[in-house]
Formats: sequence, structure tokens, C-alpha cells
Amino acid sequence: MSHDHDALPDLGTLFSPEFWDERYGGVERKFTGNPNVRLVEAVADLRPGRALDLGAGEGGDAAWLTQQGWDVTAMDVSQVALDRAAGLVGDDRITWRQADLRTWTPEPDLEVDLATMCYLHLPQPHHGRLIEQLAGVVRPGGTIVHISHHRDDIAVGRWDMSDLMRPAGDIAAELDPEVWEVVRADDPTRMEIGHGRTEAVQVRDTVVVAIRRG
Repeated sequence: MSHDHDALPDLGTLFSPEFWDERYGGVERKFTGNPNVRLVEAVADLRPGRALDLGAGEGGDAAWLTQQGWDVTAMDVSQVALDRAAGLVGDDRITWRQADLRTWTPEPDLEVDLATMCYLHLPQPHHGRLIEQLAGVVRPGGTIVHISHHRDDIAVGRWDMSDLMRPAGDIAAELDPEVWEVVRADDPTRMEIGHGRTEAVQVRDTVVVAIRRG
């Protein structure tokens, strides 16, 4: 979630379907369509299977995953974003599904080898609840990839969501060690152009990758 020059809405509004439908509906295309570079790093060497893309937006990550051989269920709070993604991507290996991830309960038969959460800064207790839901969805030996903005990025124009932008170590500590083996937890930097900028600036990501035990 990167929104230069915008005032931060209250959290009840920020995570609502109505807010994101209006936001996506106000522009022809909001993001580049390219996959998240940290996702590519984390997933490139995995054996393809079934993936769950949480916070799919306009489908850039889901499209890349299918190109690598994954079958994808792509979920987002905004039906407007998903309809646009389906039109842009047009791949029948992707199932587009609208859901408010604050209250989402997985279907009993949903099982995946990979679950991704990219820049999905849910507040507590919703974030912890979602992680608990994924413990029952990711198969043993499967992977969760959690990518978020670091609070350092407030300086480059992101919304000031300090309480939701936590270091990798704090997020990794939320993962039950009896369920998940954390294999990566760091806060790497990269150069980024976008969101109204014409020159690249250094930004910091928070990356946590964990494997489901069992």
C-alpha cells in the first residue's frame, strides 16, 4: 500500500471493500502489472503447485505465478480490482475471488502449497487471525511468503501506518514455531520508481518466508 500525498483514512475505512473499489475504479490501472521482486526471489526455486495469492489487486503476482506453472486462487477485497485483473491477465488457471480478509474463513477443502501476502498490512487482531487460518490451508512442506513495507518507508511518502509496518523479526515471532519453520526474516532495501516519483529512491521491504511443518 503506497499512497503518496494522501491522508490516511481510519482503519475501518482503509480495509473496507468500498474504499478499494472506489480507489481502483478511479484510475484505468493502478499498478505496473509486474510481479513483486521479493516474491520472485522467494518463489523462483519452488516446485509449482497450488498457490493462494492474498491481496491480489490487479493480478501482477498471480499472472507471474501461473507463468511459473502454478495454479492460483487470487483473492482481494476489491471486486473492481479482480474484474480488471481477470480482463488483463485472462488465464483460466487463476480463480479470482473477492473476500474481506479480516473475516475470511477458508473453504474446508482449500489446500495450497504456497500462500503469499504482499503489502497486506492488516491490523491486529485480523493479521494474527489470518496467519492462523493459513496454518490450516498450507499443506505440510508448503510455504508462506509475507512481504510488507518497513516503517522506514514513511520517509519516502508512504502512509504513516507505524503500528502496522513492523520489522521482519516481529512478524516472524508471530508464527507458531510448532507450525512454521522460518527460513527468511529480514528487511532488505531496493531502489524504486513510482507513485508519482520520477527518480528512484531507496525503499525497505520486510520479508518473512516460512515452511509449514508436518
